[in-house]
Amino acid sequence: MKIIIEQKPANTPVYLTPDEVLLFIEFKRNYKIVAYILGFMESLHLEDMRETNVVLDIDKTGIISHAAITKHFRS
Repeated sequence: MKIIIEQKPANTPVYLTPDEVLLFIEFKRNYKIVAYILGFMESLHLEDMRETNVVLDIDKTGIISHAAITKHFRS
């Protein structure tokens, strides 16, 4: 006997302010770039980004060619 479980998306309303709507629209326009950068940062195991400066050099083809990561230790 084979059991198939289907997950259907929930119809959950999300309420946003007008400013949040504009930010979400901007995110949707650039989500591929954001996902690429987040994936790159995960590959470097940068789980904790607090007190950190990250500089990415992106070449003319859109590939990250160099990354400089500085962790600031403050007391």
